[in-house]
Amino acid sequence: MTNDDKVIACLSQFDYSARMKNIIEAAAHVGISKRSLQRYKDAGRIPVHFTRGKTRDVMMFEESDLDALKHDLENPKHPAPSQIVTAPGTDTSADESQALALTNTSGRLTEFAGLITKTIEATLTTRRASPAELAPKLMLSIPEAAALSGVAVATLRRAVQDKKLKTVAGIGGGYGKIKRADLDAYIKKL
Repeated sequence: MTNDDKVIACLSQFDYSARMKNIIEAAAHVGISKRSLQRYKDAGRIPVHFTRGKTRDVMMFEESDLDALKHDLENPKHPAPSQIVTAPGTDTSADESQALALTNTSGRLTEFAGLITKTIEATLTTRRASPAELAPKLMLSIPEAAALSGVAVATLRRAVQDKKLKTVAGIGGGYGKIKRADLDAYIKKL
């Protein structure tokens, strides 16, 4: 008996088809939609195997992996009391029902809070162009036109929608750009 024959004999004693399920069978086994199962696969919560189909590779899931995922979904891990996070600025001695319970899984909460902080800081520190810097520009966005003219952004948008103020479409997206001469003519009419 050659090594190949030994491998074939060893593998033939297992019925892989009974333990492997395609995505439809797997989703039904766990009790979730196909799309949810794909999301769990993409997130790395369940391994996937591919087998050759007639026209393309087919995703196959092992029954033991599906059972583990089903168990995890039916028995979610609740945060320990030390992991309960309260909203900033709230009284920590307040009723626990006011606290937002979040689980810090692998530092994701900390990472998310850092991203939020960076976004807020960037928003607060974003410097708007001064009218002196905008004066030489020939084409202005609506916020720039508002800063230069002192007219509210909403008023300028309404003027564009009512065709009282012309814009050049396709430049800058959204409402487009306003020519400086058109803005000056609109301001004189006010």
